Amino acid sequence: MGTMLPVPLYSDIQRFLTYLSATGSNSPHTLRAYESDLKSFADFLGQRCNRPADTAMVTLENARFWLGQMFGSCQKRTMARRISALRSFSRWLSSSHGDSFDEMDQLGIPR
Repeated sequence: MGTMLPVPLYSDIQRFLTYLSATGSNSPHTLRAYESDLKSFADFLGQRCNRPADTAMVTLENARFWLGQMFGSCQKRTMARRISALRSFSRWLSSSHGDSFDEMDQLGIPR
């Protein structure tokens, strides 16, 4: 696993959404929801770390903390979609940056 320089997270979110849109396998509704979820996560990271969000902040610990703040305040389907967005985004980050973000696969989907 190589060391990568942090990339501004909002840039990667836009690149990820462009990628998803180009594949045509997601509905416009899903794309809007993923965008909202991932930007909310980036906003949270920036506030938590007191600096602009970047890829180095995309960790399992930060994801669990973000999701934990919403536990009980949103429907299971919403939480499942947010987890799905994080998992898909982290897989894309792994493939596009050549580094490993696959720890997000440890996030379980609520049943």
